[in-house]
Amino acid sequence: MSAPTLHTASILSAPKAQLEIGARKTPRISSDEVLIKVTASAINPIDWKLRDEFGSILNYPTVLGSNAAGVIVSVGDGITDFAVGDRVLFQGIINDSDASTFQQYCKMPAALVAKTPGNISDDQAAGVCLATMAAFTALYSESGHGIQPPWSQGGEQFGRGKAIVILGGSSSVGQYAIQLAKMSGFEAIITNSSPAHFDTLLALGATTVLDRSAATTTEYAKAVGSLDVSLVLDAISIEATNTEAEQGQDCTWWTFFFGNRVGYEQEGSERHQDCDTVLEIKMKIFMPYQMPNHL
Repeated sequence: MSAPTLHTASILSAPKAQLEIGARKTPRISSDEVLIKVTASAINPIDWKLRDEFGSILNYPTVLGSNAAGVIVSVGDGITDFAVGDRVLFQGIINDSDASTFQQYCKMPAALVAKTPGNISDDQAAGVCLATMAAFTALYSESGHGIQPPWSQGGEQFGRGKAIVILGGSSSVGQYAIQLAKMSGFEAIITNSSPAHFDTLLALGATTVLDRSAATTTEYAKAVGSLDVSLVLDAISIEATNTEAEQGQDCTWWTFFFGNRVGYEQEGSERHQDCDTVLEIKMKIFMPYQMPNHL
């Protein structure tokens, strides 16, 4: 496969400007990179927040887009794990227009690319990375709760005798968090959603799904039972869910880890009554991640 000298991109010319379709030079790759023809790109809240709110874009014009799938059209000289024609999924890199996804071609470090499984489409694959890494970071990263990951020795048994509460289980981050919690062996995975999503979340691995509009703290405590509550993960992170998590909890047995907005770095922590309330960083947007190759 070959790539054109120029390709079409969605370009942001200034803060809060409207996106415009224009032409960009197709980037050249280094020995540890791959060039990808983007076949599907997901839209995430981080995209409009970067355009309208965050002020973290360093240079304009820029290209947004943080989640995509595509086909490799060129590989660097040092790459042995990928070949031209491989279907891949990946997370774009903010503040690097050559590695962002709202365009026809982009380059990526090969270490941040994964092969797309044959049983999902590119449209499905394009929605995997960002939400998965948000849940991954909240659970396993040192900037999150830092629990032992299931691919390490004994990590699949970390959750034995423990419960985890995931607020917002039907969200993208929530659905991936449920599956990761199952991989980590949590004995009880308690989440909430509207009743329409109960069956889906149970199929993903939740052991109890409560009505997000009607459940009481007593129902959460009943679902936990005598198990140790290792953490609570707020996958929605709005005022209503933070309040829901804080109300009426017995702080001797529940330590809360609240998710801050995806992509927004918040330093330090604050205390709520006798609980440690950590404003959790779900997604580091200012640097790329190195994902385990088997994820």
